[in-house]
Amino acid sequence: MALAAVSTLAWLPMEVLPYQVTSLSADYGLGTAGAGWTVTVELLVLALTATWLGTTIDRRDKRRLTLIGAAIASVACVAWIPVHHVTALIACCIFVGFGCGMVSAATSALPTLHPKPERMFAYMQVALGLQFGFVNYGMDLAASWGPARVFLVQLVQLIVLGTCALFLPDVKRDAEPEPRRIGTNQQISIPVLAGIASVGLLWASVEAAWTFAEQAAIARGLTEQSLTMWFTFSGFAAPLGGAAAALLSERCGYAFPLTVGFVIQILSNAAMYCVGGYDMFVVGIMLFNALSIFTNAYLMGLLAVLDKTGRGAAIGGASANFGGAVGPLLGVLAISVQNVMPVGIVAIVVLLIGWGLSVGSTRHCRPH
Repeated sequence: MALAAVSTLAWLPMEVLPYQVTSLSADYGLGTAGAGWTVTVELLVLALTATWLGTTIDRRDKRRLTLIGAAIASVACVAWIPVHHVTALIACCIFVGFGCGMVSAATSALPTLHPKPERMFAYMQVALGLQFGFVNYGMDLAASWGPARVFLVQLVQLIVLGTCALFLPDVKRDAEPEPRRIGTNQQISIPVLAGIASVGLLWASVEAAWTFAEQAAIARGLTEQSLTMWFTFSGFAAPLGGAAAALLSERCGYAFPLTVGFVIQILSNAAMYCVGGYDMFVVGIMLFNALSIFTNAYLMGLLAVLDKTGRGAAIGGASANFGGAVGPLLGVLAISVQNVMPVGIVAIVVLLIGWGLSVGSTRHCRPH
């Protein structure tokens, strides 16, 4: 429970992305381009930090790393509130990304200590879906707090959920590594690299499609009121994907669930962007978040099985953030012709590549 709760902090910068861009652009005067580059740098710092720490995560105290990361991000949020200078503002963003990157590396590696890592990742995805709903609700409640509301909401999340790290296992005492230590300079295997790439491609596709989902909805005839309603339902459907992964566990191995996840995600993108009208868009958006959570749970579980040191899963968590940073750019390049369909096509092509890589990795997997 503690791991599921605190792991959601790794996704916090991505969850507040729309609110942060609006705030930086309008309230702090950075403009749309400046705000976009600032949040991109924050996400890249997060991903690079998680990757850097992930290469040596098997030697690190994961509980301490999580606590320090949450503390650094919290201090950055506190410092942000009175700040009005652009340089200091960007510095605070960078330190939030750095702290959350530390959390990402540690919490992505911890499930490898559990006998059923894919189930742990599924629980983490359920918690992520629930937290996503609470973050949006918190932003609405904090609407009167002014420009600092984005950082105050993040600060509350960091303090409340960050304290859960105190209940994480002391790895050095409770989960001593196997007697045969693996050198930190050992190369990561090709199947693990393929799995890591698949995680990044999944989230690149998800973020590309999600960034322009509103435009796709309007093109399919949804009104602003109905659009908000279905987006909300889709958000709260996300934990169902994690719950399904937790219930199914390893009963069907990894290749079959990953195939189901990627194929339905592809059909979801086709329904939203490429075929049909109002009804098809609703079907697509209702499947969209739940299936991305379901697929991600199995991808991360696969990495945990393929690499027992935890490095693969830790770098896989960073790969998700790289994908999250690249996805909107892919969407921007595709939608330049003022037509939403190319966004869906690009998202589908990226998913097909990720599907192929993930299924190839399962051939080297021996479930617990």
